[in-house]
Amino acid sequence: MRFVSFAVACFGVVSAVFAAPSSDSSVSVEECETEFASWLAGQDRAYDSSELFKRFTRYCKKLDQVNRHNAKDLPDKRGLNKFSAYSDEEYKELLGFRPIETSNNTAQDYAEQVVLTPKMNWADPATKIDWVTSGAVVPVKDQGQCGSCWTFAAAGAIESAWKLKGYALGSLAEQQILDCSRNGNYGCNGGNYVTAWQYLISQGGGITATPNYPYVGKQQTCQTGKPVTAKITSYRNLGSVSESTLLAALESGPVSVAIQAASSCFQQYRSGVLSPSTCACGSNLDHAVLLVGAGTDATTGRKYWKIKNSWGTWWGNQGYILMERALTTTGGMCGIQKMPAQPIV
Repeated sequence: MRFVSFAVACFGVVSAVFAAPSSDSSVSVEECETEFASWLAGQDRAYDSSELFKRFTRYCKKLDQVNRHNAKDLPDKRGLNKFSAYSDEEYKELLGFRPIETSNNTAQDYAEQVVLTPKMNWADPATKIDWVTSGAVVPVKDQGQCGSCWTFAAAGAIESAWKLKGYALGSLAEQQILDCSRNGNYGCNGGNYVTAWQYLISQGGGITATPNYPYVGKQQTCQTGKPVTAKITSYRNLGSVSESTLLAALESGPVSVAIQAASSCFQQYRSGVLSPSTCACGSNLDHAVLLVGAGTDATTGRKYWKIKNSWGTWWGNQGYILMERALTTTGGMCGIQKMPAQPIV
């Protein structure tokens, strides 16, 4: 831990920025040094002493927040992860969902308008859908330091829809969407899963497999002529919906949704059910994810949505998060009910 101790020594007393050790802190400097050393070992870049100390300070503050939260009897647990020494600006770079631009007058060209009603008895706590355990969802991926969440939500929904139509489950190329879908989408600076599908349909509906067009985490020149692995014909743009309608859509397969993720409670999530009682995340949609399940937590009795993120398995519960449903809040937890959509194979 010499690199951490060196940064601390260079910048004097840690408590000038980070209030530890003190009577109201849950973390000692020694504990934070140990944790931070592990975090630093997993990074792919070096930091000068000034930057290193800034990150050490952020990390210690977040470790204190996590320890305080987990010491209470709350429905979710939190943990440290790759983002624990990030600045707010670095974290927000990952949140790349954009509403459809009003100038995009093709917004409904390929949309199917339907009225959906649940077929399952969701009043029964035993009722559950988990498309992951059903084998209809590919493993969690990592978008890297690129605001490309919208491409993962778009491709992930197609992967599952293709599988549920009777075809083989396989990873589809987010990089193809990132490079080629520019109809109101901006690569690593954000986009929308609906306009991603519009682009694919305008080109015949086809998307290639990941091995044919590997993900590199930055927008490049669009490569054409790749073999088609899966194909869509239209989509359901559900708009702002009730919990009942979203459950009905989920019964037919995973759903692309947008949420507000710019909160420490979402960033630090580790397990359990994220609840409005501990996370006031709001509904200013900034992140695209894939809704893959719903049920009732046996321990707490809280009804939940199960969401697949695109930040790797090191985030959350192996890349997934449970968020509370059956709320009276307009738009649902973190705005999940405001802009759901599904591709049609």
